[in-house]
Amino acid sequence: MSGLYSFIILILIFFMLEAPILIQAQSKKNSLVSAIFIFGDSTADPGNNNYISTPFKSNFSPYGKDFLNHVPTGRFTNGMLANDFIARYVGVKEYVPPYLDQNLSIEELKTGVSFASAGTGFDPLTPKISIHAGKSHIGGKALPNKGDSISKGTRTRDLLVSHPVFGTHIGVRVNSDLRRKVPHWGKALPNKDDSIPKGTRTRDLLGFLPGVWYPYWSLTKFGFTPGSPTLGTVISLSKQIEYFKEYQEKMEAAIGKEQTQNLIKEALFIISAGTNDYVVNYNTLPIRSKSYTLSSYTDFLLQHVQLFLQKLVDQGARRIGMVGLPPMGCLPIVITLNSDNAFSKRNCIEFYSSIARDYNSKLQNKLNDMQIKFANLGSRFAYLDIYGPLMDMIVGHKYDFEKANYGCCGTGLLEGAFLCNPSSYVCKNASNVSPPEADPPGSVRVYVDLPKSHFPSLLLSLLLKLTSLAMAESSDEAIIEKLYEYGERLNEAKDKSQNVEDYENIIKAAKSSSVKAMQLAAQLIPRFFKYFPSLSVRAVDAQLDFCEAEELGVRVQAIRGLPLFCKDTPEHLSKIVDILVQLLTAEENVERDAVNKALLSLLRQDVEGVLSLTYSVKCHNLEHLLCEENGPWAQPYKLSYEVRIVKIVQGDKHPIPHPLIAALLLRQFDFLSVPVASLTALFKHIETIDEQMSDDNLRERTLVFIKDKVFPLKAELLKPPEKMERHITDLIKKSLQDVTGGEFKMFMDFLRSLSIFGNKAPQERVQELIEIISGQADLDAQFNVSDGDHINRLIACLFMAIPFFERGASNSKFLNYLNKHIFPVFDKLPEERKVDLLKNLAESAPYTIPQDSRQILPSVVQLLKASI
Repeated sequence: MSGLYSFIILILIFFMLEAPILIQAQSKKNSLVSAIFIFGDSTADPGNNNYISTPFKSNFSPYGKDFLNHVPTGRFTNGMLANDFIARYVGVKEYVPPYLDQNLSIEELKTGVSFASAGTGFDPLTPKISIHAGKSHIGGKALPNKGDSISKGTRTRDLLVSHPVFGTHIGVRVNSDLRRKVPHWGKALPNKDDSIPKGTRTRDLLGFLPGVWYPYWSLTKFGFTPGSPTLGTVISLSKQIEYFKEYQEKMEAAIGKEQTQNLIKEALFIISAGTNDYVVNYNTLPIRSKSYTLSSYTDFLLQHVQLFLQKLVDQGARRIGMVGLPPMGCLPIVITLNSDNAFSKRNCIEFYSSIARDYNSKLQNKLNDMQIKFANLGSRFAYLDIYGPLMDMIVGHKYDFEKANYGCCGTGLLEGAFLCNPSSYVCKNASNVSPPEADPPGSVRVYVDLPKSHFPSLLLSLLLKLTSLAMAESSDEAIIEKLYEYGERLNEAKDKSQNVEDYENIIKAAKSSSVKAMQLAAQLIPRFFKYFPSLSVRAVDAQLDFCEAEELGVRVQAIRGLPLFCKDTPEHLSKIVDILVQLLTAEENVERDAVNKALLSLLRQDVEGVLSLTYSVKCHNLEHLLCEENGPWAQPYKLSYEVRIVKIVQGDKHPIPHPLIAALLLRQFDFLSVPVASLTALFKHIETIDEQMSDDNLRERTLVFIKDKVFPLKAELLKPPEKMERHITDLIKKSLQDVTGGEFKMFMDFLRSLSIFGNKAPQERVQELIEIISGQADLDAQFNVSDGDHINRLIACLFMAIPFFERGASNSKFLNYLNKHIFPVFDKLPEERKVDLLKNLAESAPYTIPQDSRQILPSVVQLLKASI
């Protein structure tokens, strides 16, 4: 990462503080905060891993080569971490030290420490992932010691790299690249058929073959023996919280409880983690991915994020900044392990970057919820975006960074921690090569001060914003305190209608310039609305003003409260629905989500009323609804409910008025009312796609809706279970004619969760699932060895079927197909497909009946002979 990243986080942190700043605030005397506390992974670890048993360390060169006195401190960078810049600019200290450094004085501890640990994550499993320690291999033989010569006659094509970090080979892709003629930092390796020059030593290949001798240097340095089964783990985030509690106890003993509480209250907390959970854990190890879909795993992580933040708040934290994920698809290690040609094709991997975008969007929603939940405590949560700025740097080549998709150590492909060592090549100008985080456990990253010419423009807007916030701060607190007072009196009053003045004062907060005051008022106005009918018009207008506020948090809170205005006073329904439908086009995800939930709440209150308003002839100035006076959407509310749902989803061969509206009408209320008709109508959009549809993404939207909104409702939706589970099973089977591998897995995971296919299900039910999988594997078709899609589908389906073989389902159909079609052309398959196929075959072998075993055994023997 770059100085740009550091400065961006610095700016966002300052905005969160909502306090004045002077340019000379670098001195402790003028500091805005009492201390800075850091939690997270290698992006924030200044050296805590130095004090634990783990290979994820960086307390050796070339790390720290641009740090003070060129000392490697344990930071995964050549210089300072982003948190060091932040600490310097808010004026608390020059560098943030690691908490586990036992030499820290009380004065040093008082201004803050970092509890972060490289390699950790929010998932409790991530910091426990062990590393298999063993020698790297070339050509199947253990490498000689670093000073020994490579065997005479070894050819370039014999070079195969094994990567101990992942316990497996880097892959055919990287190895095939190694066999080509590629630059070796100024020298060219021989062509693939040429012999490596006599006398070439292992160490001559350092920096080109990642980690080829780490067992002989790094592990012994850490006290590990090459070949030991596992290495130590790192500090989990829950343990980091424990250390923070321990820290408070130390400070209470030194400066007293009251001073410690004030110190914590005025301190700044920054959390930076999450990348390892996806790159090292979910997308690498077959553990979480077997239990969670990608979307549900993100929700799982965010539950742990919420739990972590809750614990921080409980321990007194009030200013909390959460760093989002970077564009993970642009991390050097991700590009290397997922590129067709790791040397020449260094494009970002969109799949990983899309994961980061989804996580960041959901994280913002979560932080907004927590902001509202803990507003009464004075807590402030800030989302710190690094995705956008880093994409500008990587893709847009801003700030003069030349090679943002390479690391600065060795090949730049994936070296980090012990794979980057004193003998590794290091680029000369680190400020021009700036990789994002490349855990595990982190590439050498670059943090350099931005040129002074960048400061005026970047700092000016910051100072203007903070100055205006500072002028209003004292009055804001008084307004907020009053609002809480009004709200508490209304809440406790037996006859709330007598407190007219309190409610009027809450409405007046709509004119306040305080963001927090507006958020609180937007929460209180709907809550007590029904008790003051004489003020209803003013109250609704005030809430709608909040819906147009500049601050996102105010808008979201206001939108959430709108359904309460219609609960006992339906005369406001028309106005509220009109506003909500217009807001469906909001740019912010969190705002659109609030609108969707508000409309859903209104649908539960008054289905007919909402539908009649949403699809009326006038359309309430909503041109995007494409309503026509005599069209199919003029009066759909006059149709029977079941027919209306079908028409809304299916479009009746007309463009759907608004895909988001259509989705809303299929949310919880509607499905629970008429599940059979709703499900049938919905699944028709997967089976066939009408060419006349205006929305090309309707099928994709429908699939996402089914996964995220329908499947989680199965307990309420599928009643009676036997009948409804059979109905949705039949719908799914009809929808499998043209699905992707991911879509098929989603449907199969859902079917496995149904009670009719549970562990107590009869054998014919289990066999039914095998038949579904067999159909997807296309076992009735002739096999074309050049059809990569078919072989991939076959292998994936065989893997998916293994759990059902364990439950007694027959694997005969798969084995017969392999024996007849695959084994005769086995040698023509890609190498990686051969391995996957044999692995799955081996796992299914114990469940083979004797007759099938006798038939397939000769073919397997022939394969063995050919391999030998």
